[in-house]
Amino acid sequence: MELISILKRKNSMKKNKLIFLMIILITCLISCKKENLVLKSKKVDLEYGNVVSKNIEDYIDIEQSSDEVLKESKLDLSLIKNVKNKNYPKLGLHIIKIMYNGKSYEVEINVKDTQRPIFTSFKNTFKFIKNKKPKKEEILKSFKTKDVDLVDVSIDDKNVNYDKEGGV
Repeated sequence: MELISILKRKNSMKKNKLIFLMIILITCLISCKKENLVLKSKKVDLEYGNVVSKNIEDYIDIEQSSDEVLKESKLDLSLIKNVKNKNYPKLGLHIIKIMYNGKSYEVEINVKDTQRPIFTSFKNTFKFIKNKKPKKEEILKSFKTKDVDLVDVSIDDKNVNYDKEGGV
């Protein structure tokens, strides 16, 4: 009888040890699990005149990163150099940083101007007095443009003969 009792106690102790080890293992797996931050892309193109997004979800792949990663990540836009008196960045390469779990992740922002200026006012023909060359400023008033940046319109009139009717 005593032998059976001793064996039952040993089995019970083994079960308790096993349960205790499983609890420690599960706790360690849960608490020691490190979440990874996954970027959507390490390079982003941005059209000149557009603002750099301050939304961290635009840079982190939310399908491959947990909610905890999103909550704990910090976006650093301090290296972005904006156009003077504007809220959008200068042309060229800029770096934004995302800090998570003591590690820095970089995203390269390439600001490009790919959009042509739009002429809102444009004249194809001009009238002028024979033998009198008009001032370029006068002609330039006929052209109005819309663009993010200043547009410099120039006139090439080297083939125009101002002494002849029709001009060419």
